[in-house]
Amino acid sequence: MNNPKPNADNASKPLGVHEFSRLLNDLAPGTKPYKPSALAVAVSGGADSMALTLVAAHWAARRKIPFYALTVDHGLRPDSGHEAKEVGVMLKKAGISHKVLKWQGDKPTTNIQAVARDARYELMSEWCRKKKIPDLMLAHHLDDQAETVLMRLIRGSGVDGLAAMSAVRETEGVRLVRPLLSVPSSRLKATCHNLKQAWFEDPGNENMAYDRIKIRTLMTEFASLGLNAERLAQTARHMSRARQTLDQQTDNLISEIVTLNGFGMAELDRQRFRAAPEELALRLLSRCLVAVGGGTYAPRFERLMRLGENLIDGSDQNRHTLAGCQIVCSDEKITIFRENRNPTEMPIEPGQEIFWDRRFNIRLSASKSVGKSVQKSLRIAPLGIKGWKAACDNEDSKAIKSAVAHVPLSARYTFPALWRENTLLAQPWLNIGTKKSGFDLSVAFSPQNWLKHDSFQVVSPAKDIIY
Repeated sequence: MNNPKPNADNASKPLGVHEFSRLLNDLAPGTKPYKPSALAVAVSGGADSMALTLVAAHWAARRKIPFYALTVDHGLRPDSGHEAKEVGVMLKKAGISHKVLKWQGDKPTTNIQAVARDARYELMSEWCRKKKIPDLMLAHHLDDQAETVLMRLIRGSGVDGLAAMSAVRETEGVRLVRPLLSVPSSRLKATCHNLKQAWFEDPGNENMAYDRIKIRTLMTEFASLGLNAERLAQTARHMSRARQTLDQQTDNLISEIVTLNGFGMAELDRQRFRAAPEELALRLLSRCLVAVGGGTYAPRFERLMRLGENLIDGSDQNRHTLAGCQIVCSDEKITIFRENRNPTEMPIEPGQEIFWDRRFNIRLSASKSVGKSVQKSLRIAPLGIKGWKAACDNEDSKAIKSAVAHVPLSARYTFPALWRENTLLAQPWLNIGTKKSGFDLSVAFSPQNWLKHDSFQVVSPAKDIIY
């Protein structure tokens, strides 16, 4: 645990609540002040997150906003559990509600930092979703932003990569908010000292096996040449503005040439795709792949570029795969649909709404005639070959086959369906079991990070199927 003395220069000026409020209001759209209905903060116990937690808690208390601090016990070090509890002890003294979330299961042996980061975000975001907390605040600061820019520059990243971390990022039902991207780490340590708050030092910050730690060491050398953290963060701000413009142009292009089908597919006008500026065409393609494949991140640029070249210039192949998707093309159309692999299964109960496969919002209800025993052990899983055969045995099989004739067979296997053990109970698009089983299954294709235009709609399967 550490509690060093601060320096006397301006770079070590403590962060106050008034300045923090201005930083938050800069993130709010329009002229309205930032004021979420509830707020959670990720706190590891380091100086940066402890400073953010204390200042944010004070800010939230003044506005009577429910406030929670979340710590993930990653289990990667023997003393991680003890540290997580100690963080709770320290925050309890400050009157802050604290929750420890434990990362269960096997731990990675490679790419440890990235896998652990994703696991932390998933655990905290899931907790926030259950508690209906819209915003999760993160303590990334100016130095973190600069290191990210430099790492991505070394890797040859383009505009999106060099824009580095966003101040606000929309995820599945929770916004990730980073208000400190313009605040250096030294000021956060000074804030802890000013508030007489101790913190833990992560021994991983000295481990030269991690790329970020190597970059941190290089930063001191580059600073002597004028390439300091502020300059690198300034580059991120410039690139962020460029990214926003490109994203808007991509949205416009998507509205013109993409049909997002409610079955979980995307169809592109190939001729207009070929005629589009290459940068916008690749962005559009990446967006479609993430939406249809249920991915978290865009595919690697080299692979995306190779696919884009094939779709623009033409190739002997009319079928490709990337990012969990199959891509089938003709001279007129490009069709993108989910690959039939790595199926996702999730438990569900009547009255519950879930987000399945990172693509579909699913709600389940049951009639009073359905017994309690039948409502147990329910799960949402892909239709699969077995489910499709059941649909073909349905008395309405001819109408069903006709309605989905334009959907590739392997794509039909990925349709979400309600199962109990090995029994298929419901699939509304195929008229399976919905009324007869007593279950009402509502399925809506709603991929994350898609187009924001109000005029753009997903074409509903209900408009395509007539029984």
